Parts: sequence; C-alpha cells; structure tokens
Amino acid sequence: MFVYVPKDALAQQFTTTRLDMIRPKLTWASIDVFRKRSVTIYSDDDKPLEIRNLYEIPENTKYYITTEYEPLGNKTKQRYRYDLNRSGKELTVSSEFYDNNHVFEIQTMPNEYHVFHSQAKIGNTTTEGMVYLTSERFMFIPQFLQMPYFMNNQEIKMDYMYLIKTQLIESMTLNGTSIVLSMNPFYHPDLPPVIELTFTSQPLVLSFMNSLHSIRFEDGGESPLHKLPANGENVRNSHERVDGIYNPIVELSRQGMEEMYMISDVNAHFKVCPTYPSVLVVPIEMNERMMVNIACFRSKGRIPLVTYYNKKTGAALFRSSQPLVATTFAFGVFKKSESVDDQNYITHIRCDGRDDKSVLIVLDCRAMANAVANRLSGGGTESSGSYKNCIIDHLNLPNIHVVFSAYQKMINGIINRSKKEVSQFYTSVGEWIDILQTINESVCKTCDLLKSGNRVLVHCSDGWDRTPQISSLSRICLDPYHRTVEGFLGLIEYEWIMLGHKFQSRLRNQTKENSPIFIQFLEIVVMLIKKYPNAFEFTPLLIKDLAIESVCPTTGTFLYNCEKERRRYDVCTTRMSFFQYILENKTVYINTNATLNKYNEIETKFEVFEYRIWNEYYLREFDQICISPQK
Repeated sequence: MFVYVPKDALAQQFTTTRLDMIRPKLTWASIDVFRKRSVTIYSDDDKPLEIRNLYEIPENTKYYITTEYEPLGNKTKQRYRYDLNRSGKELTVSSEFYDNNHVFEIQTMPNEYHVFHSQAKIGNTTTEGMVYLTSERFMFIPQFLQMPYFMNNQEIKMDYMYLIKTQLIESMTLNGTSIVLSMNPFYHPDLPPVIELTFTSQPLVLSFMNSLHSIRFEDGGESPLHKLPANGENVRNSHERVDGIYNPIVELSRQGMEEMYMISDVNAHFKVCPTYPSVLVVPIEMNERMMVNIACFRSKGRIPLVTYYNKKTGAALFRSSQPLVATTFAFGVFKKSESVDDQNYITHIRCDGRDDKSVLIVLDCRAMANAVANRLSGGGTESSGSYKNCIIDHLNLPNIHVVFSAYQKMINGIINRSKKEVSQFYTSVGEWIDILQTINESVCKTCDLLKSGNRVLVHCSDGWDRTPQISSLSRICLDPYHRTVEGFLGLIEYEWIMLGHKFQSRLRNQTKENSPIFIQFLEIVVMLIKKYPNAFEFTPLLIKDLAIESVCPTTGTFLYNCEKERRRYDVCTTRMSFFQYILENKTVYINTNATLNKYNEIETKFEVFEYRIWNEYYLREFDQICISPQK
C-alpha cells in the first residue's frame, strides 16, 4: 500500500528543508489504505471498490477515498477527500488541503498486502510514528508524515524513517513493551545493525511479534515469502532439486570417471549423512556396509567424496569432514580411535589405478593447534601411523568466528571511511584481506599438487565451510568448464548447496554461527575475473547478484542448510530457481570477449595491490530506506 520516497528527496534529512520542495515525493502515508487489510474506494458515481493493494485500482479511472483527522490543536475531526488515479506504477493523488496534484511511484509489489500496523516510537527516543508490516517489508513512518496538517507546513526535519524488506530481519528480542530487531549484517553496510521499537502496551508488541513471525520465520526460520500458490501446479517433483543444473551422471562422463566411480543411493533417506545429498558419487568397490561404517568415523557422517578428476594424470581431489580419531579423553591421555573401513577407503582413493607406494596429500584447512584441540571433542586429523603414505599439511585457515570478526571490522571501516585516515581504513580492512590472501595461497598449493598428478583430500572440522572454498576455487582454476555460466552454477550447486554449506545459519539468522564464508568465496571469484577477464564466460555482475540472492533470497536456491531440510519444507515444489532465472537472462551476464580456450588453467596468485574492497557489492547503491541521526 506504499509508495516510494526517493533518496534524493531525503538527501538533506538532517538539516531543515522546505517541505514544498520534497512534498511531491513524500510517502503516501496520509491515506487509510495503510491502516487496514482492505480499503473501499469509490468511483465518481459512488460505486464502491474494495482493494488491498494499489495495483487493484483500475488504470486511468478516477476514484476517491475519504478519511478523518484531528488537525493539530483542534479536537474537532475533519474529513478530507483524496482523488486517486493510477497509471501503471504511478499514482496521482489530489486533495483540497494542498494545491497541486502529486505523482507517486508505487514501490510495492502487485501481491503485497497489509499484515500489521500500530503506533510506536523508536526505542527510548521521542520519535513517534506508525509501524507497518506488509507481506514484503517492515516500515516505520514518522508521525508528521501521516498528518495532513503538515502537508503544507514549510519546514521539516527528518529524524527516523525505515522501509526495509522483512527478510533482512534476522531475529527479534522482546523486552517488556519494546522489541529489538536485529538486521542482516551481510546485506549492505548502510543497513542498521538493530532497530528498537517501543509500543504502548504488551498486547501490541506481542501482536507485532506474531505478525512478523508469520511472514519471516514461519518455515523453519526461513521466510515463507515468494512461495508459489498452494493451488498452483508444482514446478517439479518433490524429490527433485530446486535448481537441477548439476547432473551426477553427466559429470561422471565429463570428467572421465565412469570406470572408477558410481552413483549410489545409499543416502536416499539421509540416514548415512543428514547433510549430504540423497545421491552420492563413490568408488565402484564401495558397498553400503563400508559407507555406513566410514560415516560413523567421520564428523557428521561426511565421508570423503571426489570433486575433481584428471583422467590424463590420475590426479584427484576429495573432500570430507575430520576423522573422529580421539573419542575419549581420560587421565590426561587421549584414547586413540581407528576405523579399518576408513583406513581402507583412504588407501583405495590413494592407490586406485596406481601402485601401493602412491601418496595421498591430506590438506587440513585448520592450523595444527586447532586440529589437536578438536581431539577434545573427538575430532582431529589423520596420522601417518594409521594412514599409510599419507602426508598431512595444515593450511592455517581461520574458523568462522575469526572470519566474522574480520568482516565486522571491514564493514566498520567502510561505514566510517570518510572519517578515517588512510592508514586507519586499511587497518580496518586488513584482517579481511589477510584471510583472502591465505585462502588464495591455499588454493595455489592445492592446484600445484593436482597439476603434479597427486591425489589430495581436503577437510576442515565438518567440511562445509573452508573445505568448499578450497575445493571449488581449485576446480575453477583447473577446469575451464567451471568458468562458463552453466559450469559455474553447477559447481555452486554441488560444492555448496548439495554438499551442505549452511546458508541459513551462516547468512540469515543471528546466531553464533553467522559468517560470510560464501560471500568470501564469491569475492575471490571476482578477483579472478578481474585478473583474467577473458577466462570467464560471465562478468562480475553475476557474482554480485548471487551474493545478494544468497543473503536475501527471492527463490528456493539458497534456502536452508542442506537437501534434507529443503525437502522437509517442500522447497522443490513451492519455490522458483534463481539459477534458472540466470540462465533465462543469460545475455545480461555474458562476457562477449571471453576466450576460454586460451586459459586452460589460471592461478590465485595476486600482487598486494590487487587486493581491494569489492566495491560492486559492499558499496553498491542501497535499495532500502534507513534514515536515522547516525546515518
């Protein structure tokens, strides 16, 4: 029911501004459509029409609505009439209490509707206004914008105003009659971290919470927005994937692995590994008993799986979680735990098609001290004593908490960049850049090993954060297919979506597990595109759009944490695919100068000056309205 307030109209919000200069662009906050689930408007012959969205007003037809207000200092209610005329996304409003017609751009979606409204104020401030929830967004409209008396006042001072997608709200915390809304820290630096609202009574704040929960957290913590109509035709079978770009049969053939690997449905009901897909690519010699036993010895049941194979050299890349090598700790001593099946499996992937003297390089993404510390919880890393001809190397990549801390420092530096000296700014962003450099060096090491014909196993603790970063970036560097649009989307679908990166926990819920691991991966892909622009079929625009979609989904592609959860909440049958949208609009993302055949392999070797802020994402134009004295 709302219309847009362009940012140029609010450019001087902290200084006194003549209202008649911005009046034509004010939010249409004085019309009762805001305050009801539906509103009756009338044609000139007084025929009523009930609408719940401005798009339901017939185009180029004059309608009117009347409303009552108490003018300031006058307890006598006065009735005002508004004449309305819609043409596409433009709404023309005229009334007797101001001189000119006002043309507004309708910023709501055609299916957006009222959910909740109430008077409230911003935290402990004196700024009062109206809180609205629609099916799409949260809004706080200051009091003076809602009163016709002020429409002809000559001066205003903007204090607080918010129009924000509800999907950007990560959590809500109740405190008496107040509620604190925590915002997604990964969407944009200009989005405030928290917004506190104070209501006039406990029932009102509880009603707000219930309403917000119904449109933001109802489906297992994900927003039920953008679902397909319940009575509509299903887009796909409930057991299919929402995207379906990656095809294990095609990928087996493309990489020349048919003679060594097979497709297994042992995890069809997610009993072997809840966070792996229902279909796994495993060695032909594997049987169900062995897979179950190996899963019991790997953290979260995440057994080693092949992701890359070079038929000419026999080089192969595998990924997994850590082995559970220390299950008990008593009297200051670790009791060593072993799995014969896990050892045999590691021997098989080391020697398959090779002699017994072949070496397997195990790249543990953690620092050695962290891997040892994980033994207290039963984890750890492989040992050369238990795993023959295995060489263990540690990549020293930080955990999700360190990454999030570095991200926060970088964002604070970006927010306050105009107030900082150059040295202070680079101090703020330095830790984030250091992590990017460490990831790039680790990818270089992985690629060098694979180019030398080695078999490599990569894992961290659970194998769903640092592990996909190294595995997927290595594949992009070594396989030009993954630098095509289809190949890149298929890689993301397999390495990140199917193999259980926790998109919901990492990017869209305020928990201790928040961390921009996937954003970090995308940022390095952008670095590669800028270094080797013609080695990629697509431009950085694709990467930016993927980042935005992963943080604030409009489709089912990045919902939830794993395939099991997506199946539980019927994502396949109720959501559209963002990857399909990309393929349907492929020309928007295509690099017309691409010459992939000239770049069989690329490297993540960057000079110091090539590490820069990802301006296209972090400093893109902000598409929400967030006005406060701090901004």
